[in-house]
Amino acid sequence: MSFENAVALPLITRLGFVEVQAALPEVARVLATGNRLVVLVPGATLTQGGVQPHLDAWREWLATLAEAPQMGVALLFLFPEGCPATTRTEFAESQTSGAVAVKVQAGWVDGREPAAWIRPTHGDEKVIVQTIEEALRRGPRAVDDAAYQAAIAQVVTQDRAFVEKIAAVTPWATYLIMACCAVVFVLATAAGGTTSPLVLIRFGAGESLLVREGEWWRLWGATFLHIGILHILVNMYSLYAVGPTLERLLGNDPYLAMYATAGLCGSLASTWHHTGTNAVSAGASGALFGVFGAVAYVGFRYKQEIPEPVRRRLTSNMVGLIFFNLLLGATAGFDNAAHVGGLIGGLLFTALITTPPVERFSRQLGGVYLTLGILPFVNEAYVLWIAYDDPARFLPGR
Repeated sequence: MSFENAVALPLITRLGFVEVQAALPEVARVLATGNRLVVLVPGATLTQGGVQPHLDAWREWLATLAEAPQMGVALLFLFPEGCPATTRTEFAESQTSGAVAVKVQAGWVDGREPAAWIRPTHGDEKVIVQTIEEALRRGPRAVDDAAYQAAIAQVVTQDRAFVEKIAAVTPWATYLIMACCAVVFVLATAAGGTTSPLVLIRFGAGESLLVREGEWWRLWGATFLHIGILHILVNMYSLYAVGPTLERLLGNDPYLAMYATAGLCGSLASTWHHTGTNAVSAGASGALFGVFGAVAYVGFRYKQEIPEPVRRRLTSNMVGLIFFNLLLGATAGFDNAAHVGGLIGGLLFTALITTPPVERFSRQLGGVYLTLGILPFVNEAYVLWIAYDDPARFLPGR
């Protein structure tokens, strides 16, 4: 199993795969991650009876897995001494024949070519190939079972220690933001509905002309207000999906300060973009894009400090998600100015303040982070006081 270990190990240590047990014949290893299944099969299998019968058998088995249609499946045949030329020819021909129920990217790994695919690769398949190539080029190409198990145990221990450390940080700031948005939504709904322009203006929505006339409190006030139930549900779900992990990595106070900065930058960008118009804008999207930017920065900047499974869960598809939302905003009429402003603000703020994750920030700056972080909430209290102190002031003509 030494060659199989050498192929499997980098997938586990670098890409966050875990080994799963499969009581199947002719299997070296079955590795899985969130949306990827890699099956390692001894290459000698292909030399017994030809390529096609074995590929068909594996595809039929994969089709029986309930999760397989939602997963990308990589079927790798292992040839420690080199894949025979006749097998390569059969392999290439087999890729173009027959319809399959499960999409399978099949290829081989051998001693001459660290990783070779018959068809062009993309996405996760390419990452798998590149990881194996890099590991086998560095050597050694043989890893005995004892070294394999020791390496896996070390990875598991490091991951557990890191997760336990960040789990000690309660992400109260994310929950506070979500609670505040929910309270404002309920109050605005009770006052006439969050799709009413008059209600939105009353509860702090952004409006370029009003901001320029001195109603500066709208810059942060708009970040707690949402237009319709779908708007708040999408934004709060997105924040819940990535916010707690990022908050645990940055720390509560720096995270809150980053969110405040991103929200302010998003509102400023929106105000500038809508200069001379009476467009009404609201939502946590600008600040949320700041969270996306911070996640992308932390995930890519601290590849060595953050265990791969944690990093991949945090940053999985993050860049694609950012570009998709920007494209959606451009085509659906959303406030992309706020998105871009928040993205830049959150990313730059995080780049300026971050130290290796879970290491605590400078104590001298702790008070600064907390002060900046609570300003939006103080501002929101002022917004609500104005909204209920004299509601008539927001009527047309006042």
